[in-house]
Amino acid sequence: MTNFDIRQLNAPFDDSVFFVRNTYRKRALLLDCGRLTNISHTELLSIGDIFVSHTHIDHFYGFDRVLRGSLTADQFLTLYGPEGFANNVSGKLHGYTWNLTDFYSFAIKLIELHTDGSTKTYLFKASNKFNKELIAESPPHTGEHLLDIGDYWSVKYDFFEHRIPSVGYRISEPPRYIVNADKLATFGKRPDSWLSTLKKAILEGKVDETNIDVEGTAYRASELQKILIDEVSPQVLTYITDCAPTDDNIERATKLAKDSTVLIVEAVFKEEDKLH
Repeated sequence: MTNFDIRQLNAPFDDSVFFVRNTYRKRALLLDCGRLTNISHTELLSIGDIFVSHTHIDHFYGFDRVLRGSLTADQFLTLYGPEGFANNVSGKLHGYTWNLTDFYSFAIKLIELHTDGSTKTYLFKASNKFNKELIAESPPHTGEHLLDIGDYWSVKYDFFEHRIPSVGYRISEPPRYIVNADKLATFGKRPDSWLSTLKKAILEGKVDETNIDVEGTAYRASELQKILIDEVSPQVLTYITDCAPTDDNIERATKLAKDSTVLIVEAVFKEEDKLH
């Protein structure tokens, strides 16, 4: 059983876009942003993050509909994409005239992912006529490419050869920590707000430095964790598309997708098998 509810919005040979919800995340996300069909306005407004592999038209044609649907909403949208992505989005935005949006609160944060491990973060605000603002940079680095997307979720990504870099994404839930009812009954304390404090300390990695008062008795969070908590491994969704069948791409894809709960990957097949 998966915690991810995934809907492919177009036919298999049509534009790439997947609408994704997760049981434990409030806002939905999009994997790529091709032509948006079979999606309601309410669903559109529920999207918080869009992960774009590259900006060929069949992977980014739907951005205008996202923009149109979100423009008057009081919300924030985060986009992720490869080097040059900020210029692509800026070009889209500057195809329109924004003299009437001074008091709109809608804004786009864009994180541009570079093959050397560096990132650049830009802000496009409706109130600033969607002019591109560079707000943060991270330096190049070797090793795994990682993103923190909030609520203790994490994203690992890698680049695949498609004549241009195409980004694949591995999106991971945070580990879930469940209070064992039998252990709690044996412990003999009433469930209260101290349990939320305990879970927060676990998620933030602060169990050794957090003291928690439970009905007048002080406990170290690490002690309560051992006594009461069961850990559930996070589920993982991996998305890889437009990945040329080269040895390097296959090696990278295998590594990124290892132990995924759900894998969405483009299939390579012979022309003679197309109908099948």
